[in-house]
Amino acid sequence: MFEYFDHPADIGIRGIGDSYKEAFCEAAKSVMNIMADVEMFTKEYEVEVEVSGMDRDFLFLNFINRIIFEAGIHRAIWVDFEILEMNDNYLKFKMCGEKIKTNHKGALKVEVKAATLSELKLYEENGKYLAQCFEDI
Repeated sequence: MFEYFDHPADIGIRGIGDSYKEAFCEAAKSVMNIMADVEMFTKEYEVEVEVSGMDRDFLFLNFINRIIFEAGIHRAIWVDFEILEMNDNYLKFKMCGEKIKTNHKGALKVEVKAATLSELKLYEENGKYLAQCFEDI
């Protein structure tokens, strides 16, 4: 599950899960949902990526920014995410998606530029893990 929260110029994302792995993946889905109607995209191919960060908060920020970067260089929308390895400073993950084609024109929404430090927070609440930050659009 993911949700959005208000900001005057940006969009706040919050991934919610039973673990930080799940919360990270839900946050990634929320970013792609900002960019496009993900229901119109399939799991055409996959990419495996590694990121690092000085702590878990920066790992999350780098994870989200890498997804945005990979969407841009592959001209793709990612629809599924799986974290293969994770510790406080390292993350290896796989994402599946589809390259943007002419028939996707109506499915595209807003370009997300980057995840920001604003409201960057990872925490546990009521047995759920949450990962959040603002997206610069």
